[in-house]
Amino acid sequence: MFNNVRIVALVALAASIQVAQPGLRRAQAPQTSWAYRTPRKAAPPRLPGVSNTIDAFLLSKLRSRSLGFAPIADRRTLIRRAAYSLTGLPPSPAEVAAFTNDRSPNAWAKVIDRLLASPRYGERWARHWLDVVRYGETDGGEHNRERPNSWPYRDYVIDAFNSDTPYNQFVREQIAGDILSPNDPSKIAATGFLVAGPWDQVSAELNQDPVMKKTARMDELDDMVNTTCSTFLALTVNCARCHDHKFDPIPAKDYYRLTSVFSGAGFGERSVASPSETSKYEEIAGPLREAVGKIRAELDDIEDPVTARLLAPKYRAAEASRALKMQRISLNPLYNRDVWPERTARYWRFVVTGHKGAKARLASVELLPARHTASNWTAPEGASSGKPVILTIDLGAATPVSEAVWSTDPQTGRTDGTPNLYRVEFSEDGKAWTQVASNLDHISRLEEDLPQCADAEIESALSPELRTRRSALRTQRELLDKRLAAVPIPRRLYACRPQPKPERAFLLERGSVQKPKEEITPGSLTVVSQLSSMFRLSADSTDAERRLALAEWMVSPKNPLTARVIVNRVWYIHFGAGIVNTPSDFGLNGDRASHPELLDRLAVSFMEHGWSLKWLHREIMSTRAYLQSDSINPKAHKVDAANRLLWHMPLRRMDAETLRDSLDFGLYLDLFTES
Repeated sequence: MFNNVRIVALVALAASIQVAQPGLRRAQAPQTSWAYRTPRKAAPPRLPGVSNTIDAFLLSKLRSRSLGFAPIADRRTLIRRAAYSLTGLPPSPAEVAAFTNDRSPNAWAKVIDRLLASPRYGERWARHWLDVVRYGETDGGEHNRERPNSWPYRDYVIDAFNSDTPYNQFVREQIAGDILSPNDPSKIAATGFLVAGPWDQVSAELNQDPVMKKTARMDELDDMVNTTCSTFLALTVNCARCHDHKFDPIPAKDYYRLTSVFSGAGFGERSVASPSETSKYEEIAGPLREAVGKIRAELDDIEDPVTARLLAPKYRAAEASRALKMQRISLNPLYNRDVWPERTARYWRFVVTGHKGAKARLASVELLPARHTASNWTAPEGASSGKPVILTIDLGAATPVSEAVWSTDPQTGRTDGTPNLYRVEFSEDGKAWTQVASNLDHISRLEEDLPQCADAEIESALSPELRTRRSALRTQRELLDKRLAAVPIPRRLYACRPQPKPERAFLLERGSVQKPKEEITPGSLTVVSQLSSMFRLSADSTDAERRLALAEWMVSPKNPLTARVIVNRVWYIHFGAGIVNTPSDFGLNGDRASHPELLDRLAVSFMEHGWSLKWLHREIMSTRAYLQSDSINPKAHKVDAANRLLWHMPLRRMDAETLRDSLDFGLYLDLFTES
C-alpha cells in the first residue's frame, strides 16, 4: 500500500537535500536564467569518429579536460543494467546467454525493444512517477483513512507508460482528463494525480471552525499547485504562498492565480458508472436499502431507550473516575460535566460553535451548587452550523457556581444536536463575559472510549415481547444486508471531484486566510514570458475552462520547462544523476545544468518525436556513455570526483523493491544455478 504518512516524511527529507557541485553553481539574474529561455536545438560538437549526438556533447566536455569514456562493459553487465533500469527485474540466465551469443549489429537494440515491450516496463516506470507525484492510498495525517478506490490512477499510469502515451497527452489527462474524455473512466482516473497527496478530511469536511476549514482548503490547493509545478515544471512555486519567491521570479500573485485554477477541484470519490448501470443498481438496491432502514429504525426504537438507561450510570462512574485526574470523559448525549474554580455571577451561558446534526440542542443544563436547571433548549430557526448559538441562563442574582451537568438526549442517547465545539462563560452584568470551560476539557474518543453495553445486558433488560421482536428484526436485517452486499456497486474511483462553482481566490497577506487582499483570477506564471498572454481567465470561468487552459499551457511547445524537465527525469533515473541534479527544482536555488545544450537539444528532439518516452529511452540507452563500465580512472576521478561529466557509469544501490523482486524463488534458483 502507498501510505501518505510515509510519503510526507520522504518528501520532506528529499526537499531538504540540495546537490551542489563545485564549479557548476553560480548566481544568475532571473531574466537570463537558462531554464526560462526557449530550448534551442544546438548543433552537436563535431568530433572525429563520434556519430552519436548525445556522445558528442558529453565527449566534447570530457576531452576539454583531457578525459574520455570508460571502456565498454561486458555483455552480462549491460543486459542486467538494462533489465533493472527498464523493468526492475533481473534478466533470466537464458536471456543473458542469448544476448552474450548474439553477434548481430542490432543485438543491443533488440534487448532494449524487448524490455520496452514488457508489461513490467510500465510497472517499473509507473513506480518512479508515483513517487514523484506523492501518490498514496491513504489520506495521511492522524486519521490516515484508506482510499480503497485510488488504485485506478496507479493503473492508468502503468497503462500510459506501456502504451507509450505521448507525454504531452499524459500531462493533459492528469490535469483535465475528465474534461477531455468525460465518458472514459481511465481518463477520469488520470485526475487522481491532483488529489493523490495527503488530505485532512476532518478539517476539510467535519470541522465547524470556519477559519480552520478555510485553512484546510488552502492547504489542499497548495498541495495541488506545488505538486503540479514541481512535477511538470520543476519549480518551487509554493514558496510564494506567503510572499514573493525569494530566489525565483515568481510573485505571490502568480501563486494565487494557480490556486484559482484549482479552486473548483475537490478531493473524494466520484462515480464513473453509466446512467444505465446506476439506474439498474438503484432499481435493485433502493428497495433493499429502504427495507433495511425501516428495520434499523424499529430496532433503534426498541434498543436505544434501554441502552440509554443502562449507559447513564456507567458514564457517571467513568466521569467520577476521571475527576481525580482533572479530566472529563468524551462528549456524549447522556451525561457531561464541566468543572471550574467557583465563580459568583448572575449570568451564565453556553456558546455552541459546532454540533452533530442539523441544529444544536441541550435537553438539560444544571448549574451547581446553585441547582438551577434549564431544559429543552434548541437552537433557533435559521441558526447554521459554524456560527455561534447561545443558551443564556439568568440566575436572578449573583450566585456561586462551580460546575455544569448537561445532556442532549437522556431518553435515547442519540447524538443529533450534541455540541462538540462550545465554551461555558459567566458575566456579572450580562455584557462582559469570561470563559471558564470548553469542549477542550474533554477527552477525545481517540484516547479513551466511553463505556459500552454488552448485547446480553440489552437483551435481559427488554420485555419478553420486545426480545422476540428484536430477534426477528435482526434476522431480517442480516438477510437483507447480505442481499444488498451481493448487488454489484456501480464503479467509483478516487479522483478530482469538480465543484459546481469554483471558489473566489484572493491574494492572502502572509498566506493567512484571515487576511484576504485583492481578488485574483486564474492565470499562468509570468516568468514563462513566451506564454503569458495565452492564459488569463475571468473570475466567472468554469472549473473545466480553468484546468483545460492550464493543461494546454503546460504542454505548449513554447513552454521552456515541460519537455526539459521530463527529459532530465528520465536521464536522472538511467544514470543515477541528472543533467540538472535537482530534478524537481530548475530554479535559481537548484542545481546548475552540467550540459545545458545537450538537455535543450534532447528536449526539442523529444517534442519532434511525438513526446515519446520510449523513443527517449532508446536514445539514451543507445549511447556509448550508457554502455561504458563503472571502472574508476584515477585521473578522471581527480578532475571530476562527482562524475558530473559522466566519464564512467556510476555505481548505484539496488532499491528495496528491486531487491525483493529479484529474490523471487524461481529467479533465485536460476541465479544460483547459472554456470
